[in-house]
Amino acid sequence: MSIHVHENFIEGQDLENILGFSKSFSPEDKFLWGYNDIVNLEYENKNNIIGSLDKCVLFLNEEFLKKYKLKNDLKVINIFGAGLRPGKKYTRHQDKEYTYEGKKDSDVVYTGLLYLNDDYVGGELLLEDHSSDSVTDGHKLIKPKAGTLIYFTEDVYHSVMPVSEGIRYNIVMFFSDTDLRRPLARKTTLENFGY
Repeated sequence: MSIHVHENFIEGQDLENILGFSKSFSPEDKFLWGYNDIVNLEYENKNNIIGSLDKCVLFLNEEFLKKYKLKNDLKVINIFGAGLRPGKKYTRHQDKEYTYEGKKDSDVVYTGLLYLNDDYVGGELLLEDHSSDSVTDGHKLIKPKAGTLIYFTEDVYHSVMPVSEGIRYNIVMFFSDTDLRRPLARKTTLENFGY
């Protein structure tokens, strides 16, 4: 299974910056934003948000380059926050099935998930080993702690169990290493994110 879990990846002020920013949005299933959206918002700590998220993006870029022996820096395809209210869940899917504004974006090759809080009930992440049908045989059911970074390849099936109490906040980062429509950035940072 091409899944990696990095607990306590982001802590302290960095975690507070991103969680505070995420809570400033109405918790919908997804709230889309990127570098330009952050710059244009009237949010007092937006430069800190950009710096905190860049730490994640740059780390993931290096990890994917090493683990998969890639030659080029990755391109950030999209970054969005997700707030799940009680009763909400995500059904089983692969991120290569990702659609944006109604169009399929098959360029997603790598995914990073940053968990911002753990003060909710339910909302566990189920990561499936595609070679197994049993949760006890290769599948992982995880309740990530705040600050945990989980990353995997686009072929991993995953879902989120229903949240029963509280609001579950996380950040989703999609990357591509083969994108003919949008040239690869020289550096994989939020400053180079966008269409």
